[in-house]
Amino acid sequence: MESRTGVTAQESWWRRVAVAGAFGVPMLLLVEMVLRTGDASPGFVVPNVLYWVAPHGVVFLAHKFGPFVRGTFLTPALLAVSAVLVGFWCWTRWSVPPREAPIAWLLYPLVCVAVLFLVWMATLIHAHHRKLSS
Repeated sequence: MESRTGVTAQESWWRRVAVAGAFGVPMLLLVEMVLRTGDASPGFVVPNVLYWVAPHGVVFLAHKFGPFVRGTFLTPALLAVSAVLVGFWCWTRWSVPPREAPIAWLLYPLVCVAVLFLVWMATLIHAHHRKLSS
């Protein structure tokens, strides 16, 4: 049985798990950061979380209110943004000197925009090929 988004009931369970996992990645990194630094004050935690989840929010809002990104955009976009977040976290944690890590995080939104553009283009191409094959 197909829903209005074109997703069959059999494949929707893994999408739900993937979306939940993608939203859970920033929270796991937050727990690690609080345990590592020992600072759980709202002045430290809230700005970091808002900065980390901003691309996730953009994806979710684009999915809800943008008719041009309906269908298969949400899951790959959230997974891609989560992968960028984990990649930046690893890069700043292990490769960037601690004094320069805040400067390195300035690249995070730019990389997210580029990755989201690539995911959007891929979903458009995928939708076009599905349309041609049916």
